[in-house]
Amino acid sequence: MRQFFVHNGQNEEGPFDFEHLQTIQLKKDTPIWYEGLDNWTTVDKVEELKPLLNSHTYPPKFESLNQQKRDSTPPIFENFQKQSSNEKKKSKNILIGGALVVGLIIMFFYFNSFQSSNSISNDSVRADSAYVEPTDSQLQNSNVDVISEANTAQSEISALTEKNMTYRNNFEKFLTVTSNQYQTREIGGIFNLEVIFANNTDYVIDVAEIQVGYIKENGQYYKTEIVQFTNVQPNTSESIQAPDSERGKSVDFTYNSLYSKKMHFCYPSDSGNSADQYFCK
Repeated sequence: MRQFFVHNGQNEEGPFDFEHLQTIQLKKDTPIWYEGLDNWTTVDKVEELKPLLNSHTYPPKFESLNQQKRDSTPPIFENFQKQSSNEKKKSKNILIGGALVVGLIIMFFYFNSFQSSNSISNDSVRADSAYVEPTDSQLQNSNVDVISEANTAQSEISALTEKNMTYRNNFEKFLTVTSNQYQTREIGGIFNLEVIFANNTDYVIDVAEIQVGYIKENGQYYKTEIVQFTNVQPNTSESIQAPDSERGKSVDFTYNSLYSKKMHFCYPSDSGNSADQYFCK
């Protein structure tokens, strides 16, 4: 069983077991020592003794005190006092050191800020002193350059508008529909027909609906079908398999609808004018 020694401020007392400590009026700062500690400590720092600070029990039989054996000797009490003093000095030194570090950091940032402010001021002075008032000739040349750039931009816009109008007004030359070598029968019928749509413009064709007409030998239509192309990229072609037909000897193709957002092109359209009838927003 662990044996404890206490110090009343003048004399060392003990050893006492845990039960006997319950009969002693202990305080938080009562010095105490037991085997295993390097130096004296206080009751409030010993976990197992904390309950005794507020407990009140009856003392054990006196004979148990006579039977205790003093197996170890506590250190000199003055060491505990020195330890407390050293801890206080150590804490004080830490606080002083921390304050010095904070002060140095503040001085460092203040110095850098001051240098940066001076640098900016000097740069401004150099910039002001280096500024030279432009001559009338230079100003005139600058105005000419601005006007030239504006005219160039306007010319580019005009050229683009003219190109787009050409696409819209002559779309059948730039958007073509053909077919593969499909199969036919002697008695009539069209099989394995592929419709090929070619986009020969510089713009995406968002939607192209093509009507496929299946023509009988007498020149009349047997039936018509619609095939739709979407998102056809500039200067490319795509093909779609058309439905087979039990009758018919040939096919033809008609534009049902065409749309390109970037080209502002709609077919058919009712928003254009006589000069640009397929224009749309």
